[in-house]
Amino acid sequence: IADGRENENPVSAISRNHPHYLSQGSINTSTRSRVDWVAVQLADQNAYAIVNSRLFDLRAGRLILVAPQKDGSIRFYQTDAPPMNLEEQKEYIGNLSHQQKLIDFLNNENNI
Repeated sequence: IADGRENENPVSAISRNHPHYLSQGSINTSTRSRVDWVAVQLADQNAYAIVNSRLFDLRAGRLILVAPQKDGSIRFYQTDAPPMNLEEQKEYIGNLSHQQKLIDFLNNENNI
């Protein structure tokens, strides 16, 4: 969730140690919140992400939604998603909008 602030969101994906892959980026979600992340996919198919110092095992869910709160904290929603391209990702996220747990997460009154 972002409050519409225009910003650059650089993403870098590198693999200097094939078959291990590393990507990192940051997203300015509002004037008060920034999300920094690093993700790694290892040759043994283990995958992890660190999002604002919180560790996620991506085998438990490959999609992490982020909701900055009015008090400056951040809430996360992790859900399973298959590997997909950008077009498939938009469709997948659109279909998620029918899940009550996600609706509650996105409509929380404390979200920015």
